[in-house]
Amino acid sequence: TEFVIKDDGKVGIGLGAGTAPAHLLDLNGKIGTKGKQTLYNADALGTSTGSLFVGDGGQSATGTHNTAIGIRAFAGNNNTGPRNTAIGYNTLFNNTTGSENIAIGTNTLANNTTGFHNIAIGNSTMQANSTGSYNTSVGNQTLLSNSTGASNIAMGYRALRGNTGGGNNVAI
Repeated sequence: TEFVIKDDGKVGIGLGAGTAPAHLLDLNGKIGTKGKQTLYNADALGTSTGSLFVGDGGQSATGTHNTAIGIRAFAGNNNTGPRNTAIGYNTLFNNTTGSENIAIGTNTLANNTTGFHNIAIGNSTMQANSTGSYNTSVGNQTLLSNSTGASNIAMGYRALRGNTGGGNNVAI
């Protein structure tokens, strides 16, 4: 890799021979810390337009406009689903084509594959969900066992924890 410091203070790393940096720091590639933790804009890799990944996730993602922050966040299967936000360890890990999901917390929506338009906030919230869609779940272990249930609202510690496929439920 090429490392360049120009007279105007601009630094280029990995840009290729003869390419001048356009910004104060111009980087082509990933920034790694202690191995697996990386910060990169997937546009630079040509894999996932408009996406940003912090941690070791998103390596196989090709969906557009995704954000993943955390170790193993969005890190499982080849994610082609667009407009997902995953924050926390193992969030949206198995997502394949699921889109427009928001997952915040450890193991949140970890097994989601094709479910879409879900909002899950809390530790292990909607962890078992695979295809369920249009769910809103806030609180630790809310909708924990939900796999296919749709259009549920669960608020508070363990609300609708045992629901697996039921839909149109509200629990506060």
